[in-house]
Amino acid sequence: MIGLEGRDFSRFNGEIDWDKSATTGMKFAWIQSCRGVNSPDDQLRNNLLGARRNNILVGLYQRVFPDDGGPAEHARHFMEQWVDIYPELPAVMLPIAVDYEEHIRGGGAWCMEYIRLLRLATGRRNFVVYSMGSMFGVELELAPIEADPNVHLWVADSGKYTGATPGNPKFKHPRMIAHQYGKRPLAGATGDIDWNVSTALFPPGGAGC
Repeated sequence: MIGLEGRDFSRFNGEIDWDKSATTGMKFAWIQSCRGVNSPDDQLRNNLLGARRNNILVGLYQRVFPDDGGPAEHARHFMEQWVDIYPELPAVMLPIAVDYEEHIRGGGAWCMEYIRLLRLATGRRNFVVYSMGSMFGVELELAPIEADPNVHLWVADSGKYTGATPGNPKFKHPRMIAHQYGKRPLAGATGDIDWNVSTALFPPGGAGC
């Protein structure tokens, strides 16, 4: 369904009280699995179990740092967490997302190699590339991404400089499935949380998808 409210979470949001957060209209959540090549998120299991307990559609993402290692090193680190939470993987029904925020050219090809490796390792077909709208077509060149119909976009645009409103970022693309539109407080969490809205039907992210 288009227009669903969602959030994304990481260790930097502290320990989430999911029973409280789930009462705020949240329908989906992407949860950080790890950062870079050697930094697992210590809230991964708690967040995944909390989302699952509250029937929130959930996916995983990895923040990548190309200066610290290539796609293979990042994919290997992601798979270390994947194996660690193996019993909970049936709950991961959104596509895996790669969070590319570094201003380094070649990001489109970098992300597609990372996705290729994770497809081989996980058996999952649909993936998402996350970044700021201003980076798509620049650091994240679109041609390698557009060549694969099973790779979708998650666009961040707070509207501070663009006038974007929820679900309506300045950068748009036919493969966009979610818009991260800003940070706001959230019941059950400390500090501000990233708020998102779905802009298209979510592709399946489960086993074989």
